[in-house]
Amino acid sequence: MPGLRSSVGSARTMAAASWQLARGRVFRPVVAAAAKKQEPRRTINVMTYNILAEKYTLGGWHSYCPTQHLKWESRRARILEEIESYDSDIICLQEVEAGVFSELLQPWLQQRGYRGHFQARQYGENVQGAPEGVALFYRTSLFEPAHVHEFTFAAVQTDPPAPLSPWLSSSSSSSSDTEDTSTTALVAPTPAAAATARGPNVRLATGFGASSAATAAPAVASSSLSSSSSSRAGGERRLGRGGGNSEFWSVFTRRQEGAILALLRHRPSKRLLLAGVTHLFWNPAFPDVKAFQAAALCREAAAFLRRHCGGSAAQEVPVVLAGDFNSLSRKCVPDVFDPKLPRGPEGLVSGVYALMTRGRLPPDHPDHPASRRRPGETANGDFRDVTLTSSGLRLASAYCLAHGRDPPLTTRTATFAGCLDYIFISPQHFEIESTLELPYDDPSSSYSTSTEGRSSRSWYDSVRDPLSDVAFTPIPDDVYPSDHLSLAARLRLKD
Repeated sequence: MPGLRSSVGSARTMAAASWQLARGRVFRPVVAAAAKKQEPRRTINVMTYNILAEKYTLGGWHSYCPTQHLKWESRRARILEEIESYDSDIICLQEVEAGVFSELLQPWLQQRGYRGHFQARQYGENVQGAPEGVALFYRTSLFEPAHVHEFTFAAVQTDPPAPLSPWLSSSSSSSSDTEDTSTTALVAPTPAAAATARGPNVRLATGFGASSAATAAPAVASSSLSSSSSSRAGGERRLGRGGGNSEFWSVFTRRQEGAILALLRHRPSKRLLLAGVTHLFWNPAFPDVKAFQAAALCREAAAFLRRHCGGSAAQEVPVVLAGDFNSLSRKCVPDVFDPKLPRGPEGLVSGVYALMTRGRLPPDHPDHPASRRRPGETANGDFRDVTLTSSGLRLASAYCLAHGRDPPLTTRTATFAGCLDYIFISPQHFEIESTLELPYDDPSSSYSTSTEGRSSRSWYDSVRDPLSDVAFTPIPDDVYPSDHLSLAARLRLKD
């Protein structure tokens, strides 16, 4: 990729540069934690950032952004500066192209004392453009790696199992669990995806809100999968699995999303910590697939902990799982995917968010595989009376713990705005010292009331549709290099 190596050298001078984004976003202390005695050696800074793969800037989905600001040559220095400015100990990145990892991020962050791992979520001959995936970096002066595990959700031994599943387990060729943490790009030999990993992400993301673009989304999603899934769907029907809902299994088993888990030893305290990065399926027509991916993530994380730390490790080891979960914490405006929403200020809490923060997703939740039905589908009998769980992991959103709710938005395009990115932590193990504030008017981020005297909670309740209710222009632009905003939190290990 042109210019990658030159950017490594130029990045060395960035510490002296004054950049608008780095200056504009600061860490705001959490009131409860600020009053306590600070112990720097027990503080861990975690960052998550979807950096927007270069190939997704070429499809016309960001036509609102001038071309010169979409070019990688323009965006890369701003991405590097943002990563460096927040001085994180654990860095979780999404939409990292393989070449960007191996030629830019890996050597650049290695010079700064980090070790990194890459998991591609696109493989095979049908991938358009460079494969992209997730990357996990951690500061080696603070953490000693014990075990690293890379896997795809389709390779997890799920409950219920997928029809025609070869019962892939964590020892399969598409996952790895090693003590020697590799720093090279991992490209696993799994089948090509049934649809592009992000593809029309920016367009179809409008399905979270009412828009003309969203109206066509189900048809686009269905047509993109029908040809590649027809033979498998027939096999499912022959086995009597999946009921009338063959689309769910066809999509789940062919998707290539996954995660990287790293069991790290915190050098100052000698304690083990589990850090993970993931990027769930983008398509708003399949919240049931996303929920099952989240359940697979938790199931594999809990098994990984038990394998290396003992039976009760899911409750004893501090956990940080961060990434782009492509799911809203709440939906208050009906759309083509959810024309009817529950009454109340919270609206519809997505299946992914409910599972991650409440530990379970009952079959009657609208995003559960037993309840979600697309046009022409009937109930999926495989999930009748099956409650999806977090496999014993107790998790909460760091921003919600700090502020009482999640940000109104972490992504903003011309047609969609919402919170899709999260830092999930085990609250029994961490206190939150500060969070990176958002670059828009958000009373709770500064712990004050608005000019009208409303409380931050009242302001939050008034934000029903972030696209119209939050004053923040579409990104990327000349300041923000991605269509997602980064999140970061400073966590303090409890005694």
